[in-house]
Amino acid sequence: LSNDSDNDGLMDGEEVSLDLSPLKKFTKGIERDCRRLFSQSLGKKYIDEFLQNVNNEAIPSITGKIWGLIDNRVSIEQSTVVPGQLEEAVVGDIINVVSSYEEPVELKLTFSCFHSTWSKIKNYKIAQYKDEQVVYLKTRVIGNLVSATITEGGDYFVVDTANPKANGVAVMALATTDKDTDYDGIADSADPKPNDNSFVGTVKNGGFDINSRVTYAVDYRTFFGSATTFNSKLCKTASVYAQLAYGFNIVDEASGRTMNLSQLMQYQGLSDVKFYNLNNTYSDNDVSSFYVGHRTVTYNGTTKDIIVIAVQGTNNAKEWYSNFDIGTTAKYSSYSDWTTSTNHKGFDVTAVRIQRQVANYISSYVNSSNTKTYFVTGHSRGAAIANIIGASLTDKGNTTFTYTFASPNTTTKSASVCKNYKTIFNIVNSDDFVPFVPCSVWGFRRYGLTYQTSIADNYEKEWEDFTGINDYDPDTIGMQDTISKLGAVFSNRNNAYVYTCSCHGDGSKNNITITNRGTSKSSREEAIAKIPANMLPYCKITRYTGTAFWGWDFDCCQTPCYFMQDIAAVMAGTIDYYRFVVELNVADRYENAKTALVSSAIGGLEHPHYTESYYILAKHATASNFS
Repeated sequence: LSNDSDNDGLMDGEEVSLDLSPLKKFTKGIERDCRRLFSQSLGKKYIDEFLQNVNNEAIPSITGKIWGLIDNRVSIEQSTVVPGQLEEAVVGDIINVVSSYEEPVELKLTFSCFHSTWSKIKNYKIAQYKDEQVVYLKTRVIGNLVSATITEGGDYFVVDTANPKANGVAVMALATTDKDTDYDGIADSADPKPNDNSFVGTVKNGGFDINSRVTYAVDYRTFFGSATTFNSKLCKTASVYAQLAYGFNIVDEASGRTMNLSQLMQYQGLSDVKFYNLNNTYSDNDVSSFYVGHRTVTYNGTTKDIIVIAVQGTNNAKEWYSNFDIGTTAKYSSYSDWTTSTNHKGFDVTAVRIQRQVANYISSYVNSSNTKTYFVTGHSRGAAIANIIGASLTDKGNTTFTYTFASPNTTTKSASVCKNYKTIFNIVNSDDFVPFVPCSVWGFRRYGLTYQTSIADNYEKEWEDFTGINDYDPDTIGMQDTISKLGAVFSNRNNAYVYTCSCHGDGSKNNITITNRGTSKSSREEAIAKIPANMLPYCKITRYTGTAFWGWDFDCCQTPCYFMQDIAAVMAGTIDYYRFVVELNVADRYENAKTALVSSAIGGLEHPHYTESYYILAKHATASNFS
């Protein structure tokens, strides 16, 4: 009765067509069916018959190595666009590509131009009509075939650039036929304020129903200055990008246009903007999503490619589990993507995977001969990953501008080493619980320089006016005491994964074992079943056989990581608050920390951790704060 029996996002019919099982999310190997890539060609019955007429001078077709069945998700129709004065230079008919893919996918659009000679075809380019502009795409001509890569639906056509009517009409990508006086990425001809690079908009945070007005400036000349000098303009821009990385929208005050981060990055001059979701590639917990784009800028005779990376913060349960998986160096060699043993395992693996994607992106879209400069940002988990990416890129000799907001601690490298990363600027709200874990007593800290201040002490009224919420409530009375008690659970990262009970460990501390009483086999199993899957790898369960009404007990020996994953489960919403507080008993070793968490710090994930809180701190941050 279901169109998608295994609930993996692919309809049963297309799974059959692709030789996948409609009953399994992972038909082959560890890659989800909904992300397996298949080389496909769009069937002719999904292309408007009129466009396939032999009299059409440019007959369209589409191919691609993509997930899902292309025939179910893409079609080509006649376009309603009128080319106006460009009409004489247009070859064949204008088409409209319709795509139901919710994220960008790469498709190869080809026009067969068999009515033309090579002397004419060599001047042909594929163009896209978008936002009332004509943009030439990077076009390849082989014989009578004219091709380009597209990543979205829209109106496309072939232009004979040798035709005089094409001159002065088409706007080349990256505005190479137009000037950008204020270096904000918007060509003067399209810029409502060509001499002012400020941007004013309202961020729509649908999750908390907050509409906040932000002001920042984009000036690509900044990236020709010193990366070790804190830049307040760049900090505010980074804060807004980190907010929008969660999927929020922003409304441009000047035009009224609503944009997501991909659209905003494109509007502000970045090319080949892509959104990557590691959940589509990896089945474990060490994943995230990020946006990347680049812009080629020439200033004072120097040309650079600015590569912008915005990492999304925690967005699902798997990422929460990864947040609390700090890693034991005893198992460092078993993780191929954990490349720096001193780094937090969950953050480092994710950062390595993102850098791999970015490297592939650069090889595909960025001129290899250009000098490259990186601008990296993120909030919360995204900030921690950005912090590690910034350090890694620096280690490889790259120029990197890294600005993070609410970053947890990321590494056990020494404080003197971390402070050497002077191009990384971290902003922390001291009311916020998140930046204080993993605990510093375990040896964790961040790369770069950190500015820490309190909204409650300095900006409470501004926060309330900015968010429209009547009362800023950090709800973190005793938060430092909570952090202290959490830190006392174990002494260093490796101990988090060690059994100290006499039954499974060295017997040094038997306070990690708890006995759960049961009156029947079924009651025992029901109690065990309440333990979330993310916690099970970090405990040992011993079952006992009882009599009619008693003795069906079980012992649960819990490493400290079991308790850490317990916290992750309630943060993720995998378990409700009642199960965390009442139903899931923890061993004596963790009771003090659990009691403290219940009374204080979990509430600290609300107002103090909001992205809006960090925009306010970014707005007030100065270079002297980081000295």
